[in-house]
Amino acid sequence: MTRRAPLSDLPFWPLYLSREEASRYVGASPEVFVDEVAQGLWPAPRRRGGNGGRLTWHRGALDRAADRIEGVCEANGPGPHLVAAGRAASEAPDRPHLMSLAAAADRINVHPETLRRAIRAGSLACHKFGGRARISEDQFQAYLDRSLQRQPEAQEAAARDEAIRAFRRDLRIKRAIAKLRSGPQ
Repeated sequence: MTRRAPLSDLPFWPLYLSREEASRYVGASPEVFVDEVAQGLWPAPRRRGGNGGRLTWHRGALDRAADRIEGVCEANGPGPHLVAAGRAASEAPDRPHLMSLAAAADRINVHPETLRRAIRAGSLACHKFGGRARISEDQFQAYLDRSLQRQPEAQEAAARDEAIRAFRRDLRIKRAIAKLRSGPQ
């Protein structure tokens, strides 16, 4: 049997988490986590592996449940804390609609790494929750607007570069023809 590395030694959380790992991932003790799973707050585990397998939680399912609990995703409605308090979705505190990098990348048909580069370059603002980057709808729209404004400038620069390349190509051709006409030296 292999010994698992402590989670603090891992650069990233594994995709499938054991009960202890999942409880640490959501910031609760294993006992509290199991109680909250029984209450339906967190997703149910799945059995993986042979011989009855072991119970694991998918990290993405835990992320979606946490978003739902915190009311981050408008599509899922208000979190249970708002429902329990008797408040409707319209009474939810004003929070910007946040989306994951993958969701934002899907909307504009690019790879999420493209958005990560924009974040590192400082042209796209993001919010970090538990090590996960989230982009607000307003910031994302502003980034798209800035990108579209730069597009004509980029097209002008590309046309200018092409004109320079064509000029240099023509100049090389003229020199080659002149050299041929002058004959061998």
